[in-house]
Formats: sequence, structure tokens, C-alpha cells
Amino acid sequence: SRRIREAFAGAALMGEYRKVQPRQYAQLPQRVTGENRFCRTFKTVSLEQQLGAVTCVNFSPTEPGEVAVTSGARVLIYDASTGRVKKQVSKFKDVAYSGSFRSDGKLMVAGGESGTVQVFELATKAILRKLEGHSRPVHVCAFSPHKTQIMSASDDTTVRWWDLPTGEAVTTFSEHEDYVRCAVAGSDLWLSGSYDHTVKLWDTRTKKSVLTLDHGSQVEAVQMFSSGGVLISAGS
Repeated sequence: SRRIREAFAGAALMGEYRKVQPRQYAQLPQRVTGENRFCRTFKTVSLEQQLGAVTCVNFSPTEPGEVAVTSGARVLIYDASTGRVKKQVSKFKDVAYSGSFRSDGKLMVAGGESGTVQVFELATKAILRKLEGHSRPVHVCAFSPHKTQIMSASDDTTVRWWDLPTGEAVTTFSEHEDYVRCAVAGSDLWLSGSYDHTVKLWDTRTKKSVLTLDHGSQVEAVQMFSSGGVLISAGS
């Protein structure tokens, strides 16, 4: 019958199957170099599971080594050597973004879903400044090397330069046409990338962009050498 013929045909096909044996090769001896020995001195330190998505990880530039992890509505400060939480900044009403240390490790700045930029004193976790002016979420903020200047970049398409002592916006750079999700603050040159596919280099002395580059897609990350001579952009 038809079923019997199909059964015999299936058995014939199964009989033709041969398991492929992977070839075994002799394992080469591992070269021991100075780099190998150096890497083996490091230990793996695991951090605790976060309550929300991690939006930023920032390392303190001062000793002792600390790591700021921005997740959900808080910023956790970890001891980099032990992986234990040393401080928790949780004075946010909504999602926090871009918790970043100042160069002396004493202050921290962070943005939020509400558009407010907040500056904290890490020793007391007190809010020193609330910088208000953005109308949409602030995903990026950082201190400039001058310490009293703060850069923020927002979904309202602007990049702002804030004066810390007065809490006022010195300049608003508004040439982007879509979300600004990445930026870097140098001494006088700032770099930003936007979902409008452009990367812009700003000169805070002239308070306008001095260079515009077409990345070709949404820009998610930017970086530049300290000299400002080399720029890097990454996008989707």
C-alpha cells in the first residue's frame, strides 16, 4: 500500500545518513607574554542586578576608583574594587540619565525624563542646582573641563551650556532638527550627534557650530580626541 511504500522509502533514506565526525587537532601550547600575565592580574567584579535599564556607566577620574551606574530613577555609586554600593542618589521623579562625575569627583550631574538637569554634591547627596529650560528628556549631560560649565543635550533638539554658579543657561545651540542623544564637552569645542543624521562641532567662544558632518543615519555616540583634531561617530 501507499503507507508501506512511504515507510520503506523513509527507512532507506535513514539508512543513507552518516554522522559526520569532526576532525580533532592537537592543541597548540599557549604563548605566555607580558600582556597575558598582566591581564591575569585583573579580577572579575560583578555588580548587582539593576531595577531598570542601565542608561549610563561613568567612571570617577579620581581615587579611590568609583563607578556611577544610572538605572531607572536612581544613580548608584559603586566601589570599583569591591563592587559594593557606596552611595545612592535617588532624588529623581522619573527616569534618570547620564549620571556623570566632575573631574574632581566631588560633584555629579544627571539629566532626566522631565527635562530637568540636576547637580549633586556627592559627599551629602544634596541637590545643589536644578537647571530648567529643556522641554523634553535630557539623555546627555556632563561637566566641561572648566568645572563650572555644564553641557546638556535633549530630545528638544538643543544643546545647552549652563553656568553652574548662577544656574543660568549661557547659550542654547539649536541647529539640530531631531533628538540629540550623544555629546562630548571639551574645553572650548563641544561635539554632538543627532537623530537628524548630523554630527556638529560647536565652538563655545563663537557660540555656534563650526563644522557639520553627515553620518548618514541616526547618531548614537560621538567622541573626539582632546585636541579636537579627530572625531568619531557611531550610529544605527
